Amino acid sequence: ACYSKLNNEFGTRSANISFRTFLLSPCCTLGRAPKGSRNMFLSSGHANNTLGMPVGNLDCNIGGPEYSCSEMAAKIQLLPSRYSKFQFMACNDDDVVTLNGQRMSAKRGALPLRDRDICSVGARVFVFIE
Repeated sequence: ACYSKLNNEFGTRSANISFRTFLLSPCCTLGRAPKGSRNMFLSSGHANNTLGMPVGNLDCNIGGPEYSCSEMAAKIQLLPSRYSKFQFMACNDDDVVTLNGQRMSAKRGALPLRDRDICSVGARVFVFIE
């Protein structure tokens, strides 16, 4: 069931071109918006898709199959350090959140996020572009 949902979203070539978002504040929470919040947003007539959009308490709805991740799965923060301008963190230890293929955990804390790093939150894989 999950495979067919991912195939419907990404196609047979696994194109992820429909996902884009912009960081508009110093902190961006990523996760899968609940169906009720998505439906309420769509019924307002602002858009025909919630992918990459702020929905409810989320700054960025990552979409994907139901139960692929929680509503509050990961965060990207503008928090300059000597390694990078941005930090990436998992909000809990139940969701699958990775940075360059390495599984992250909330206990481990934030890691530096650099231009062209490959991130995943639930079923969504994306490249961070600074």
